[in-house]
Amino acid sequence: MRAIKIQYFLSFAVIGALLPYLPVYLSKERGFSDGQIGMALGAWHVGGLLTPILMTLMADLRVSPRKLMAVAYLMSGVALTVVLVVDSMVGVVVVLILQSVALCPIFALQDGLCFDVLHRHVQSAPTTTLGYQHLRIWGTIGFIVPCLGIPLLLAEPGATGRNCDTSVCVMLSALVCLLGMINCATLPEPDQPAPVGDPADAGRSPDDRASEGLDTAPAVPVRTMLPTAAALRQLVRPNMLVFIVGSAVMTMSITAFYAFFPLLLTGELMLPARHVGPIVSLGVAVEVFFVLGLSPLRRRMGLAGVMLFGAVAHAVRCAVLAVLRVPLLAIGVQVLHGPTVLTVHIAPPVYVNDHAQPWFRSSMQGIYQVLMGLARIGGVVITGVAAQWSMTHAFWLITAMSVAASVMFLLLCWMRHPAGGGGQPPQRT
Repeated sequence: MRAIKIQYFLSFAVIGALLPYLPVYLSKERGFSDGQIGMALGAWHVGGLLTPILMTLMADLRVSPRKLMAVAYLMSGVALTVVLVVDSMVGVVVVLILQSVALCPIFALQDGLCFDVLHRHVQSAPTTTLGYQHLRIWGTIGFIVPCLGIPLLLAEPGATGRNCDTSVCVMLSALVCLLGMINCATLPEPDQPAPVGDPADAGRSPDDRASEGLDTAPAVPVRTMLPTAAALRQLVRPNMLVFIVGSAVMTMSITAFYAFFPLLLTGELMLPARHVGPIVSLGVAVEVFFVLGLSPLRRRMGLAGVMLFGAVAHAVRCAVLAVLRVPLLAIGVQVLHGPTVLTVHIAPPVYVNDHAQPWFRSSMQGIYQVLMGLARIGGVVITGVAAQWSMTHAFWLITAMSVAASVMFLLLCWMRHPAGGGGQPPQRT
């Protein structure tokens, strides 16, 4: 379990070093306008559409997930290093896309591996209370550490205030990628698949086998479709469609928030760039208590109720930011970040896994990541257009998206949630 905890810590440390400061970096160091930042961050998320399905399919087909993640870390670190030396705007955007292509599959792969390890742990210790959130919490901690550490680097003499060089966030993120690649060697391998048997023998009765002097054990089911196809079939169930739509709109909202909240702080509220990380980490620190409290919240509200709670909290936070421009209030509403993270980052992988079977678990997570990648692109691009009018327009749009997500999660609360009903490997008759 220790290696998986470190894996979550490092993968989210890459994001924690980059995400709060990347919009400021593009603005201050590269001279991008708000609209260009929206387009650049939208392009950055394009990578999430290209590789998660392929990489998770390879994992379900028993290519080593830790080797796939090691390669992804290496490519991501190289791309982040190149960002620092590319001169043109187009060059920066292209390299960010390549970095995203490498980084995005890591999150689906590590979730698939995590659920596999937890499944084995539950089988060996049925009374265990260990859950996904207890391992994923190390990702939250990993996000916080660089958020708090980067301001110390920005506080060097001659680099304080609004003129500090935020390229240090890109350097640190590249360094964490190197550490992540090294840690992959310590990760466990997933369970080996059960034997699939001879397709020509599937479905034969014990009497038929006995007459030929063969073992009379029941024939082993034969899989007749790729894990990706089975995962897609599961995702088109009514409750899953409602879940996907709600999660997509919520992802649009939170991605736009991540992109434009730092610009609100440094632009409209005139706070120094080095204060962005600590302000963001305040919300992430509150997140720790909500992540650890997922189990009791789930027992009381169900996963759909947890996601509804977070969507409403995010709508309130963004509405306040759309109306008021008070620095202390902008900082204070970060306490609502905890339930929001449950809705976007914690509850969805659990919900997806609840509707998956072990043989296509990683593929389910990969397809979900791709769909949310589309949502991220739409969120930042559309909000970037609104930001060209004003930050008020941008934050009202973000609020509207979270309200729409709340409606979908409210509908989901009323629906039945069959778990994994279509997930058994199909048999040839």
